[in-house]
Amino acid sequence: MEAYPLMGLIIGYTCVGVFVATAFAVVLDMFSLWPLPADVRTKLYAALVFEVVVICVGWFASVVKFNPQTAKAQIATEAKQQVVETEVIPLTQKVNRLETPVYIQIAEESQRPVANLLTDKLKNLGFNVQGTENVGTKNSPSISQIRFFSGNEQFNSYGQSILNAMKAVGIDDAQSRPSADKSFGGNIEVWLSPSVWPKLDGFTYVVAVNQDDALAPARIHLQEMLLDKKMSGSFILYRKEDSYRTVRLFENLDAAMQFIPMAKEMNNTVDEKPEQLNSFCPKPQWNKEGRFFACQ
Repeated sequence: MEAYPLMGLIIGYTCVGVFVATAFAVVLDMFSLWPLPADVRTKLYAALVFEVVVICVGWFASVVKFNPQTAKAQIATEAKQQVVETEVIPLTQKVNRLETPVYIQIAEESQRPVANLLTDKLKNLGFNVQGTENVGTKNSPSISQIRFFSGNEQFNSYGQSILNAMKAVGIDDAQSRPSADKSFGGNIEVWLSPSVWPKLDGFTYVVAVNQDDALAPARIHLQEMLLDKKMSGSFILYRKEDSYRTVRLFENLDAAMQFIPMAKEMNNTVDEKPEQLNSFCPKPQWNKEGRFFACQ
């Protein structure tokens, strides 16, 4: 059996050598570098044409070489693998997660933009997020936590997925906390510590809504924006110069432009045009006690 591949290799290289020699002789004759007799030239040209035809036919045969049974089996195998990879496995995981209610607990309203971002992340992962509840600073843990019943082994992997989602929105101090308390049932609770504050990463434009000279009414306006379903989004409180501004952050200019007329319809005092975040508030500093950004 080993002689056949070797013989084929010898024949192949011999044919290539003959083709190269014939082509070389034709080129020398064409440029009168080695003129050939007329009868030899005719036979040599005919041999070259024949060799070219043989090469083309061989190449075309290899291209159209086709085994219907092999191709059918290959298509069936690939289709089966695709079904398993794209439907069965992800669908099973998604169904399991959709059956798991997730509740987000925040320490105060200024954390709601973070909770909104986290909600979007968890929903994309297939979790059934029920909503966000403000439980107050006194009831919040000092470190952000994920709480669930320890008797459910599957929740351990869910906990890691949620931890990754929390890190993606800037919550780096979170920890998983399984509990023997059966009252958790099939629920998962995500608790944000008071130290969690909104991140500005990814936002480039800002639209200011309302303006107050004191912190208390500014917080009231911020809470109204956060609780209004029609106005939901990334609202944050800023202190700029001698007043407080509730602002809505945007990733791009188009989204900011669409927000302005909607805010006006809700009878809000709103800027006429978006402003770049770095020019509106250069080097913003987070005030942990007052829960607002101070612009330099």
